[in-house]
Amino acid sequence: MQKTISSFKTFRFKIHNLSNKKRRYLDQSMKQGTMVFYKLINSAKEPVQQAVTIIDELRSKQSAINEDATLADSDKTKQVREINSEIKQLKRELLSNTSLLFHGITKPLPFGTAIKDGAVEDALAQVSSYIELLEIGQSASLPQQTDYEVDFHLAYQELMLSTTKEQEDHARNNLARLKQSNTRPITLTRYRETMLLVDDNNRLLAFPLLWSAKDKRSEIVEIDATDTRTGERFKKKSKQGMILFLECSPWHIEAITNGTAKTSKICKRGDDYYLSVAVEFKAPARETTTIMGIDRGISEIATYCVRDKETGQVLAKGTFTGQALKIHQQRCEEKQRNNQRLGKKLISSWSNYADNLLHNISKQIVDLADQYDSQVVIENLQAISNGHHHKRVKFARKTNFSRMLSRQQYGKLEGMLNYKLAYVGLPNPRKVHAAGTSMTCPKCGHSAPENRLKDTEELRSIFNCVNCKFKEHSDINGAINIAGKMIWFDANKTKFKKGKKLPTELLFSNWQAANLELGNLRPFVNH
Repeated sequence: MQKTISSFKTFRFKIHNLSNKKRRYLDQSMKQGTMVFYKLINSAKEPVQQAVTIIDELRSKQSAINEDATLADSDKTKQVREINSEIKQLKRELLSNTSLLFHGITKPLPFGTAIKDGAVEDALAQVSSYIELLEIGQSASLPQQTDYEVDFHLAYQELMLSTTKEQEDHARNNLARLKQSNTRPITLTRYRETMLLVDDNNRLLAFPLLWSAKDKRSEIVEIDATDTRTGERFKKKSKQGMILFLECSPWHIEAITNGTAKTSKICKRGDDYYLSVAVEFKAPARETTTIMGIDRGISEIATYCVRDKETGQVLAKGTFTGQALKIHQQRCEEKQRNNQRLGKKLISSWSNYADNLLHNISKQIVDLADQYDSQVVIENLQAISNGHHHKRVKFARKTNFSRMLSRQQYGKLEGMLNYKLAYVGLPNPRKVHAAGTSMTCPKCGHSAPENRLKDTEELRSIFNCVNCKFKEHSDINGAINIAGKMIWFDANKTKFKKGKKLPTELLFSNWQAANLELGNLRPFVNH
């Protein structure tokens, strides 16, 4: 049986031509889901806090073991593993018990099954995320519900009592924020709770089950359309939901029909309602014959180099410039500084522009990987992609570079590559450590800061080996080394011994120079 690779893509559809009655029903369902969600979160606070306290004590015990000079290394390793196992078991038991608690709370509530199951799913995800963030040293807290009516009247009173421009702006901003945060999206965890259908006029429609048959909103709805998931005709009369028409193109219908729709969410943005659907796609897994190294930067968003797995010969190379993105970002930031009241719209505009550009770049990268049957390799930039507002990952080097990279959303580029590569049957990107890739010569192996000239921006874009005079675009050189590092790792991983230094001939720079060739390096392509 041939192995397949799965990928997921989320499609967002605007709900079209809603009547006032349907808007009222959707708002009511969102309020019910919000109420259930916070009821569950509040019930979980005490057991979660108890578990977090125990985990903290175990981590402190683990630190004490590591610092105990009287213990042998083997004993330390054994005891640390036992504590890690105990923590994992504690977290599993917490989530299992919390799930039972949540289902017990929602069972007697007079809401639709879909609303209750969605609230349980969201609340469990919040609890799990909260514990994981605390585990890696991030500051986190469980979400809290504000009393919308009370806070609204307080903010309105603050606005009425304002005596200065600053007080008035502050009160108006608070009032605007409150108007946007009184409900949560509805999560529909199973496909049968929100089927996607195509009618005889080739219109895409959804049928979410948002209430029980005994609800006051229930009325008979007749459905006669084609199920996009099975391709079969679906005929049914139901009292548990309503038909929602979705804005889309024929391309969307074809894409959804080719995949398998899974979970979905109904959310509200301003006065508009949207349905987001996660669709699974499967493709036959392919064998890779080349390595494509991707170097991510500032002036060049992504730089690639395709190398043969066996010889290391460079088959293709090129860059995807980030100048347009950088200029657009600077313009948006300048406008935002000039008029803070337009801040949210400008941020949305910047984000949409960046997302569109990254989608185009990731598609071109995948097209090249598809052409060359490549295993894509990227740098491990975990500390950078976390963003400047998060705590630095333990042992990671301090750098202000994270602020720039997080603004250019390199984490999104990696996520796009994950599902787009899987869509064509190629494996997810692998990661290598970025250390030394920017200043190592792939021809002779000489690694030194002097290989990178830094007097001007133009010179910084040139790699010039002071040993063998090899010249290349600096980011292209980084991509060559990233691809080479993966070839080096795969060829020598069985020889690596933890805690022992590598022999000189097995060091990456030396091994690459001795075992890999570059071939005829043609000028790179600037996309």
